[in-house]
Amino acid sequence: MHAVGEDWEQAEQPGGGAGRRTAVIVAAGVAIAALLGLALGRSIAPSGPSIPTPGIQVEAEEVGASLRDAAPPLGSTRPIPPAPITGRLRPASVWTGTELLVWGGLSSPAAEGPGGGEPLPVLADGAAYDPVDGSWRPLAPAPLDGRVDAAAVWAGDRLIVWGGATASPSAEPAVAGAAYFPGGDRWVALPPAPVPARSSPVTAWTGAEVLIFGGWEPRPAGEPRYAWDGVALDPATGRWRRLAVPPDDVGPPAYPNVARGDWTGAELVIWGGTGGTSGLAYDPVRDTWRRLPQPPELGSPRGDVVSGNGTVFIGPLYPRLRPTGYGLVYEPGARGFGSISLGPLPIDSFRGRSSVWVGTGLVVLPHATPEGAAAAGAIWDPGDDGWRRLPVLATTSRAGYAAVWTGEELLTWGGADLSTMHNDGASWRPPERRA
Repeated sequence: MHAVGEDWEQAEQPGGGAGRRTAVIVAAGVAIAALLGLALGRSIAPSGPSIPTPGIQVEAEEVGASLRDAAPPLGSTRPIPPAPITGRLRPASVWTGTELLVWGGLSSPAAEGPGGGEPLPVLADGAAYDPVDGSWRPLAPAPLDGRVDAAAVWAGDRLIVWGGATASPSAEPAVAGAAYFPGGDRWVALPPAPVPARSSPVTAWTGAEVLIFGGWEPRPAGEPRYAWDGVALDPATGRWRRLAVPPDDVGPPAYPNVARGDWTGAELVIWGGTGGTSGLAYDPVRDTWRRLPQPPELGSPRGDVVSGNGTVFIGPLYPRLRPTGYGLVYEPGARGFGSISLGPLPIDSFRGRSSVWVGTGLVVLPHATPEGAAAAGAIWDPGDDGWRRLPVLATTSRAGYAAVWTGEELLTWGGADLSTMHNDGASWRPPERRA
């Protein structure tokens, strides 16, 4: 274990990732665990937007026209065995190219929002799962205290963890971040960043830098402040730089909402500013920002932002009245938005969701129905704007589970239901494509 500033360039581990398969990193939306807090009479730290209930409930039967109901559920599932760590909510999770890494999170659904006075039941351990042989291994101890909702991204040969809410969410962590190298099973503390640590930021890997933008800053008292600035880390050198200041006519989201974003291959697209209906795109090469077009009057897209094949998908929509589509499609550089048809998942029937691009479509998995029952997710095909139902995964009865695409299957792990914190999971594999 290295201390801050010790020989950062020597942190590279031979074989730590150069020979791995190309990592597929997906920005998965983290579920809101409010259901569990209500069941226990406690509140839950919001890891996503707090959405008012739409004025009109939309039943699944009303949207069946956009779902190929006659077809059987698409793909197959298999269980993921228990990990050698305790069950948890909202762990940091990434795919390395060969392993699923999970670290940190909440050990109990009893949690306050950003800036809350009660200590958070945070964890400071992790594990790695190899889906080829179905085995787990514990990660070496990190030079970090426990935390939840940290920036976490796979940076080619290492996991970067930075910021997050610690046991005392009103105070900054003693060590803001660290890098984990699977090849040597070792951690290296990151040099100090030029901005305070924060929780729930937008995070992306460009291939050269880790971009971190926004997030809740710890405050001793009062309403938390959502930072509207960002930094970039060069993991090869450990050097930080500040991002250019965004346009002043697009500001931060209002409490308790958060911005969402993803990397398109050329820009970091961020959505959720100024009332949840404004977006920006950041070019790290030029260190410049541009405004995204205003969305059509279909509703307020305050959900997830997922990039696939250079296209950005934003959803779900939360309209004042009856929804006319699930979300928006944005082609970088376009003057407007396309729409995603209304799918089989009633927008306001779940306490959160994971939205994951899986190479050929957008998978949406529910988190925790009000009854605590598992529910089927669905996959949207951009080719025909149609939806297909997926098999039911055991994890969809839980809130706060991790969801990561490997390039071959979607791994889901952890989470909590009405009575149990889970340390097992389930995976979904699409059918093989015919030549």
